[in-house]
Amino acid sequence: MSDFTLLVRRDPGYELRVSVRLTVQNGSGILSLSQRGRPDAPPSQSLEELDIAPDTLRGGRFIHLLADTAKRQSYALSRLTADKLAYLPEGEWVALEATTEFGFRYAILPENSGSSESKVGAAAISIPPTNGRGAAVSIPPTGRGPRPSPVASASASGEDMDASPVHVHSPAEPLPDVPRIAFAPPPPPPPSAHEAKSSTLPPRPVPMEPELARAALRAVPREFLEAALTAESGRVAELHQRVEQLEILLQQHSDRERDLLALLSRWQSAPS
Repeated sequence: MSDFTLLVRRDPGYELRVSVRLTVQNGSGILSLSQRGRPDAPPSQSLEELDIAPDTLRGGRFIHLLADTAKRQSYALSRLTADKLAYLPEGEWVALEATTEFGFRYAILPENSGSSESKVGAAAISIPPTNGRGAAVSIPPTGRGPRPSPVASASASGEDMDASPVHVHSPAEPLPDVPRIAFAPPPPPPPSAHEAKSSTLPPRPVPMEPELARAALRAVPREFLEAALTAESGRVAELHQRVEQLEILLQQHSDRERDLLALLSRWQSAPS
């Protein structure tokens, strides 16, 4: 945006509101927000709009009027969704970037604008010393806002938790073989006398004795359980990241579809 500078800021307050500042070096510009009962400002080289709702900003566009060629270049603001604006630093101006996709121009937020949607940390497990309670698992947030960890929740509820948990990471060596426990289904109801005579099924399996089952569980190493839990947490974090990527792609396709429909409507309504 060498010919103009378009800045956006998240206003302080509980309700999400933004402000837009425009400075044009080559020609002039119009910030068209289509607010009901409020006409757009005339072309200007500098402009500032305050207290804008996210939906109003997303439905607007910036029109650049070039001084040397008298051409108009329109930049849609549909990529500035409420989810992305909510991650902007409060009270700081952020410069938008211009991009072109399939012949449409957009003004978008830069990748380093402070949004945490694309930041997915590696999963970690915090295991306090065994004191009769189970291990606490802490999975970092995946772009949908802060989540309270079980360790912090336990501290707030008055439970005594150790301040220096042990961090267990996935081992590089393959997991050791452990005995597998096979649980038999419950026995079926006894057959009738006629079915008992004509049946050729093998005898019903005998369920594992409770003492044998407890002994098999005690034989499973604790390190194996911790490593398996760590690997499962990593897979959950990867799934969260994939879901966020699919949501971003879906939003992009929706924006392109809306722009194409608008272009088709203008083409159909134009006089032949």
